[in-house]
Amino acid sequence: MGSRLLGAPYYPYYPYYPYYPAPAYYPAPVVLAPPAPTQYVERSDQPMQSGYWYYCETSRGYYPYVKECPSGWKAVPPAPPPAQ
Repeated sequence: MGSRLLGAPYYPYYPYYPYYPAPAYYPAPVVLAPPAPTQYVERSDQPMQSGYWYYCETSRGYYPYVKECPSGWKAVPPAPPPAQ
């Protein structure tokens, strides 16, 4: 007779692969950020460039003391105060 070992029967080794279900493909989560706060910019009624005074020859006055000038505003460089 051949040499046969006595004991437990021989079973071939199969590696254990745990069951993993197929991955679920869900859409990416939607992230909603709160809207940016509304920014209000105050409109300046000052005409043209800053750094100048605006003189109205019709009213003989300066902006903002004179609000409207029918003849148009004349840009005047600011004058230093008179020396005393």
